[in-house]
Amino acid sequence: MKKIAVCSQNRRGVTGYAARCRNFMMFVVQTERKRIISREPYSLYKEETFFMTEDDKAHPLDEVDVLISGGMGSGLQQSLAKREITGLVTNEIDPTKAVKLYLKGQLPLVEIEDFHDSDEYIEDLSKLPPEIRNKCCGNTDASGGCCGKGLKGLV
Repeated sequence: MKKIAVCSQNRRGVTGYAARCRNFMMFVVQTERKRIISREPYSLYKEETFFMTEDDKAHPLDEVDVLISGGMGSGLQQSLAKREITGLVTNEIDPTKAVKLYLKGQLPLVEIEDFHDSDEYIEDLSKLPPEIRNKCCGNTDASGGCCGKGLKGLV
């Protein structure tokens, strides 16, 4: 059995940016039979996000084997690896389909960019054209722009 967490900030689809994501779909899977045993929503407090947790501190998702996201930087991927969690980025938008594809070894992966999150860039997304704004997961609060990623990679 494996546990797979899928970032789903909007509670519908696969979203990024993983470091500041607070909502996930948690899957328990049987890898040898390539099937999903259970799926349930899982939420974190803001203080429990990977962005707010130091690498040497325990994290609520430490029991997860794989974290699938629509976006994460190399800094988070390295932090996850220290926790023995495989961090993957995909352009698949359906959380259940992403897990099924992962189990079959067919999940389309996107290269993880060299990026380390900080609070330096918080933009007002409301001033952007909709085609750029829609690439965001919807988390546009003052603590991190578009899921903490700001506009890097969106424009």
